[in-house]
Amino acid sequence: MKTMVRFRTAQGTCLIAAEQVLEVRSAQGVRTFPGPRDDIVGLVERQGRALTVMSTLGAGGGQVLLLATTGGAFGLLVDEVYGIAKVEESDLGPAPAGQSRPLVEAVVNTRTGLELVISTDELWHQLGAREGSSTPPAGRLGDELPLHVLLVEDNVVVQVMTRRLLGKLGYTIEVAANGKEAIAAMERTGYDIVFMDLQMPEMDGLAAVREIVRRWPSDHPPVIAMTGADSDSERQASLAAGMSDYLCKPVRQADLGAVLRRWGSMKRTPARAKTEGS
Repeated sequence: MKTMVRFRTAQGTCLIAAEQVLEVRSAQGVRTFPGPRDDIVGLVERQGRALTVMSTLGAGGGQVLLLATTGGAFGLLVDEVYGIAKVEESDLGPAPAGQSRPLVEAVVNTRTGLELVISTDELWHQLGAREGSSTPPAGRLGDELPLHVLLVEDNVVVQVMTRRLLGKLGYTIEVAANGKEAIAAMERTGYDIVFMDLQMPEMDGLAAVREIVRRWPSDHPPVIAMTGADSDSERQASLAAGMSDYLCKPVRQADLGAVLRRWGSMKRTPARAKTEGS
C-alpha cells in the first residue's frame, strides 16, 4: 500500500508519494521570478531558503506542492490538492511507452479515469538541466565587463532571484542584509557597483547611501536603488540621497544588464576601501 497525495493539473489527476511532499502552500505566496523559462513561475521561501516553483504540468495555479528529492527541494504549481490517496501496488500500471526519462512513472486506473504517478526525480532533473551550470558561459556581459558587485537586500527571496539574474549575465555577487552590513563590507573591500534596497531593518537604503557618500565623497561606487514602489517622489528622494540610478522590483534581467553596462563602463579599478580613520 502506497500513501500518495492526489492533485489536479492540466494533465489531469496526478499522484506523488506523500513522503516526498514537505508542505502544501497557497500559490499566492509565490514571488514572481522574471526570466526566460516559461516553466518557472517564481520563488517561495521555506525555513530561510528560496525554492524554485515550477509549472511543468501546465497548471494554472491555486496551490504549490513543496517537494523533497535526493537532489534538493523545489515547488510544483498545481491547480488543486484533493488530499491523501491509498494506492495498492497491484493498482499501479506501467508508465506510457516512449519516454526516455519518464515524468509519468506509473498510472492508476480508477472508476473515474486514469491517474498519473509523477516522478519527482524527473521533475528535479528537468529543473536542474534547464537552469544549467553555475559557470557563466563565454559571451556574457560579465566576461566583457567584469565587475565587483554588492547586493544590499534583506529579503532572502529577492536575494536569490537577483543572484540568479546576475548569474545569467555572468556575475558572482556578494550580499549584505542591510545598510550597516553594506558599509562594513565596503570598509573591507572595493566594489564597482552596489544594488541597494530601500526598505531594510537597522539601516535603510536612503540612510545607507547618505553614509556612503559622507565616508567616500569622491570615489564611492554607483549605488542603484531597488524598490517595489515606482513613484516619482521615491525616485527623487533616492537620487537626492545620492543614488545613481533606480530600478523597480521585481527587476528584469534586461534592466539589470542595462544598468551594469551604463554605470559599470565608467568604473575605476576599486582602490582598497577607506575607513573613517584612514
